[in-house]
Amino acid sequence: MTGLSACCSSGYVHEGTPVGTFEDVNDVSRPQGDYDKTKAFLILTDIFGVELPNGQLIADAFASKVPVAVYMPDYLFDDPVPRTNLTLPAEEKKKRLGEWLSRHGQDVTAPAVDEVIKGLREKGVTEFAAIGYCFGARCVVDLCISSPPVLSAGAVAHPSLLDVPDDLHALNASTVEFLWLHMLQDFVFTRDKQELAKEITKNNPKHVHADFDGGHGSANRCDPNNPQERKAADDAFDKTVAWLKERFMHE
Repeated sequence: MTGLSACCSSGYVHEGTPVGTFEDVNDVSRPQGDYDKTKAFLILTDIFGVELPNGQLIADAFASKVPVAVYMPDYLFDDPVPRTNLTLPAEEKKKRLGEWLSRHGQDVTAPAVDEVIKGLREKGVTEFAAIGYCFGARCVVDLCISSPPVLSAGAVAHPSLLDVPDDLHALNASTVEFLWLHMLQDFVFTRDKQELAKEITKNNPKHVHADFDGGHGSANRCDPNNPQERKAADDAFDKTVAWLKERFMHE
């Protein structure tokens, strides 16, 4: 299994003013103008949850580029890893992360996401896509490999907590469109695991792999003042937008 490490609680807080709203199904960013209300795009955050501005800004950015409502469920029950962990020594990060993880197993987080999806179905949503960053990737994979799959399209960026190779084979057998956002310096979902994912899915046209010159967390917690990290984050976002438009919105 790809676990969580100290680098999962490292990174940078991004600046900006989110424009999404909080509702019973949690943070919502809607596109300007008309959009397809039968579709929804879910963002499953990393361990820092919905309160960190980074995720809210990403949700707003997706809603500005893709004509779909973007939802960011609080599946951590208002108990994310505090942002103060970003500046702690590695050993202290690891200790606190273990304590936090014991309270946020799949038996806790998955039902919360299921309830959001149920609520959206009751509002007329019939088709879902989702992206999971780090910790959130586990949930996205589960939604893709369930029988039948809950998602029509799923994406992961620097994933953690995946069972390798079992999850890779299960994803390859799924009918879901799937995007892999690989960070080449990822110390969790490492290069060897990335290459294995490519090998297992190489004959499956539903799987798209994209490589970026970043590390674990770069897609959503990059250092905005580091040109290399910022490029990795921007390119990963742009790739996801293009993929969503083609594989989920069918534009």
